[in-house]
Amino acid sequence: MRKPECENSVFAFFRWRRSRQMSRSFPFATLKGRGQALRPPAQRDFQHSTAEDMALKGPYVLVTSFICIHDMAYPVKALRKIREITAPDGAVLIGDMAVSDNLSENYNFWGRFCYNASVLHCLPQSMVFPDSAATGTLMGPGKLQKFASEAGFRKMEVLSIENPFWRFYRLTP
Repeated sequence: MRKPECENSVFAFFRWRRSRQMSRSFPFATLKGRGQALRPPAQRDFQHSTAEDMALKGPYVLVTSFICIHDMAYPVKALRKIREITAPDGAVLIGDMAVSDNLSENYNFWGRFCYNASVLHCLPQSMVFPDSAATGTLMGPGKLQKFASEAGFRKMEVLSIENPFWRFYRLTP
């Protein structure tokens, strides 16, 4: 396997388990992120901070965020930081709950599950911060588009990856 040309090839913005999976798939990538790491290998660098306060410098060709933007108290500030460290020709891959912006379209098993998770975990843990966005699990494409635009992203597209639980987005700086 050939080492990528770009030294800062991946910023992994997720928890420990997914970083292990990414490091196996991209053994020459530099993985940096937020989470709790137990004895991380040399190519991993974990920091404990809020997303908007991370001391990372880019540029990174790929920034990923899985199931966490909706949990953040300040998602626009976090996305601004992500925008700041993304290379001009880079991309941001976001995976989040496959829910609708329209309440009536969430009247199904998955929508009900997400509302329950949101009320019991996502909202309470973000609302302890002053002036929280209080987004919760039900962040559909419209809400993410609004956040991304406010953070300075030029384009957001919903990727055509079929999954009953997740929706994937690409943000372009």
